[in-house]
Amino acid sequence: MLTEDKLSPFHATDPTGRRVLVLAPHPDDETIGCGGSLVLHAAAGDPVKVVFLTNGAKGDTSGEMEKNRYVDLRQKEAKKACETLGVTDLEFWLYEDRSLSGAHGALRRMMDLLESYRP
Repeated sequence: MLTEDKLSPFHATDPTGRRVLVLAPHPDDETIGCGGSLVLHAAAGDPVKVVFLTNGAKGDTSGEMEKNRYVDLRQKEAKKACETLGVTDLEFWLYEDRSLSGAHGALRRMMDLLESYRP
């Protein structure tokens, strides 16, 4: 029987030493998706920016909280989570959940970010 390393050969590498840009669809995706990598980069002194593309409002499936209060809560939680990870450069673009592809100006804004930040 073949061992795992023979079936899927890999070797670990050090991801640090680079400028990092995380595009998080919603607040919390940065932590769930790549939180461990963000800790490594932040600890290594790498520039790390997280951009939250949408407001996360549709995460309140109960509908019990007023939309603006919920969005504000998600932002506060994201700031605290990123602070714990060692990341302080954050942007909240606040596009509506599930409408980013048709959001006016989103593509230009993304292009400008990539040109200026140069991850």
